[in-house]
Amino acid sequence: MRFGLPAMGLYSYHEFPLKVRVSPMVGESDKAINALELLLRMKQILRSCFAKRTSIVRMFGLLALLSSPSLAYGQHTAAGSKAPWEFSAQAYWYLLPQDSGDDFLLPILYADRGAWHFEGRYNYEELHTATFFVGRKFGFGDKVSIELVPMLGGFVGDIDGIAPGLEMDFAWNRFELYTEGEYVWDLEDTENNFFYLWSELSWHARDWIRLGLVGQRTRAYQTDLDIQRGLVTEATLRERFRLGVWWFNPGTSDSFVSLGFGIDF
Repeated sequence: MRFGLPAMGLYSYHEFPLKVRVSPMVGESDKAINALELLLRMKQILRSCFAKRTSIVRMFGLLALLSSPSLAYGQHTAAGSKAPWEFSAQAYWYLLPQDSGDDFLLPILYADRGAWHFEGRYNYEELHTATFFVGRKFGFGDKVSIELVPMLGGFVGDIDGIAPGLEMDFAWNRFELYTEGEYVWDLEDTENNFFYLWSELSWHARDWIRLGLVGQRTRAYQTDLDIQRGLVTEATLRERFRLGVWWFNPGTSDSFVSLGFGIDF
């Protein structure tokens, strides 16, 4: 749901080189070997996810396996030292119509190290549900920059399950399109499976403020509309604080507001 996390390269106008952004290695053979190992681990994870007896505990073990140091070759700089950790936090306060349920808080924690990206969320896809995701960042492009973050996550709470997902960011000049999607598998009841979506199209009027359109498909709050849509305004203060307003379904009886607060540590 977050848009403009500096650690992910959003909100900035850096020009990515026309290649996958991974840290330099000793030789091309080392890159190929590490990439092959990563693909093999991903294959192992996907097989386990579809196994009949997959459990949440096993899922988190596989996530830890994927992020093991032997595969995290993006965590090292050219000088061979480890890349530093970067942390951010975001919170959304959903102010719902009086007859539509209680207001709720949606907190998110982000951690990045090199090309690796981690997220912890609560009340995100579903109320009373905690989620954890691990993914890897890939960047492409020059004048038009593209960042892709394939992720894999687990759920504990009203939903106990797993979800593969993808975060994408496209930037050109002062325009930016951010979208994320994931398919949620409930391991206890397949009727609860659903596709989650959050997408924003923004214009950066200034370096510190953006205006745009937003759409989401979630189970945390549902209306007669399958996709909630609306307007967004967000400002960045002192390069580390973010304040925003998301106005969903304006002009309808299902209209509601979400206030966002973010900080980079």
